[in-house]
Amino acid sequence: FMQFEKNPAVGIDLGTTNTVVAIQTDQMGPRIMDIPQPKDERMHLEALPQIKSAVFFESPSDSVVGDFATGRNDAFRSIKSHMGTRWSAKHPFVNKLLKPSYISAHILKLAYQSLTNQFPEWDKTALITVPASFNTDQRDDTISAAKLAGFQNVRLLDEPTAAFYYFFHQHRDSGDFKEIRNILIFDFGGGTLDVSVINVKEEKELKILDAIGRSRYNNLGGDDIDLELASFLLACWEFEEGKEIVKLSAKIKSSLFRLFIEKAGSYKEEVEDYLKQDLDMPEFAVLEDIYEGKETLSINFKRMLSQSLYEDITGKFLQPKSNLNIYRPIEEAIAVAKNINDNFSKDRIDLILFTGGTSNMANVQRALSGYFPNKPCLSLSEDEACDTVALGAACCIYDERNGEKNVEMTNRLLEGIFTRQLGSSNYIELVPLTCESSKEFIEIKEEFKFKRPAIKLKLPLYRGVSVQDHQLSPMRDHQISLDQVVEEGTSYKIFYRMTENKIIELKVVCNAIEKIVKLDLSNERSDDRSDLPLCHVNQIQKVL
Repeated sequence: FMQFEKNPAVGIDLGTTNTVVAIQTDQMGPRIMDIPQPKDERMHLEALPQIKSAVFFESPSDSVVGDFATGRNDAFRSIKSHMGTRWSAKHPFVNKLLKPSYISAHILKLAYQSLTNQFPEWDKTALITVPASFNTDQRDDTISAAKLAGFQNVRLLDEPTAAFYYFFHQHRDSGDFKEIRNILIFDFGGGTLDVSVINVKEEKELKILDAIGRSRYNNLGGDDIDLELASFLLACWEFEEGKEIVKLSAKIKSSLFRLFIEKAGSYKEEVEDYLKQDLDMPEFAVLEDIYEGKETLSINFKRMLSQSLYEDITGKFLQPKSNLNIYRPIEEAIAVAKNINDNFSKDRIDLILFTGGTSNMANVQRALSGYFPNKPCLSLSEDEACDTVALGAACCIYDERNGEKNVEMTNRLLEGIFTRQLGSSNYIELVPLTCESSKEFIEIKEEFKFKRPAIKLKLPLYRGVSVQDHQLSPMRDHQISLDQVVEEGTSYKIFYRMTENKIIELKVVCNAIEKIVKLDLSNERSDDRSDLPLCHVNQIQKVL
């Protein structure tokens, strides 16, 4: 069919662990696209259904992306968790700093090259998914990465919405949505846990997909579970070998940590497959030599874990008393939904849909079923748990391109932005959580005055649900230069708008001078993992 499929609709899930490309055309429905890349041998390409989100630079001008890169100690991984931050790393061969968007661009470049090779007439348009809680800087970085990779027209779609759209695409004509109105999407991937609440309305022939709730940004993901498991197994190896990891060289230590994390992740997936088939627990084993220059460390370690011990180790984030757990994002999404719809409550959720590789863990599904008793909890797709986001994005952009008239999606911010004037303890709402994308600026109906002469306007910013929210989180203050001194008592106006990619812009008008700024919605958050009890967790994080 390739010769007839000239311009596919492209959806891309730029994931923390894996990146997936989906396409849909007039000739065929949505499906995952295989991407040629090196796997076991550097110069031998294999077509794989996903790109491992790993990049390593092998020369000043060459890089390797994907499966082969994951086996390199000097590869960059989980770069998505740094998007929108000031993080940077030194290029191994060139005297320059690498930003997250630049590294991510290499992952997207592989997707772009594969698309242009297979579809020469493709219009370079794509819908790229991001966590619903991604802030302005994170979204900006994602768009920058796509443009660096060669994409010409890029839009962003929230991951839970994309995942739900795939479910909707499969069931839109089934009549299911006459009974099912409120759906909670639980997207537990390698690097983030994203929760959204979507309400489905029917008005005559029109179905409205209305996102009414979402969680705040968090870094909880399957990588954390791998880290817990690796830390326990490292402690066991250290005890059995009589070695002290702290006395190993930095290079050997780094390689040892990466090896155990990789093996722990593979072991977790193997255990989950065994449990689904009611088989006995498999054995964990590492039988490898680590070479770093003239140093060699031989690992000959085996350990049999009971199912109860395995679930204790991997279930830390399923405990309500843990600082970082799966229930907090659920509660946050429901709290936002209550502010959109006064009558909303946890009991009004009709269906829980889970997606993302980590959500396939047996104890995660039990925890969800226990939190929502007597409510159906279903996988978006048993065989495609990691692919539903990309498939949903491809379906969505295909429907838009072909003028699907019976589906409409809302695009709300679902997070309020607040400020306080100098000398006041009262919060003022700048951007409501009901804000939707618009090309026009909307005036904030509040009187703003300078309390003293100034040449700069300082806007302290906070994020949350409402002015009564006891969990309003401080954001970085914004300084707006006014170009001239204004007198005490001078009035000014503030306007806001949100782009279709959920990037917030503020416009300040003072003495006929206009200043427009993008909001830096990054949040200074404490390290929720500081209480990890296993002895090597903090050490692993520091080295990696």
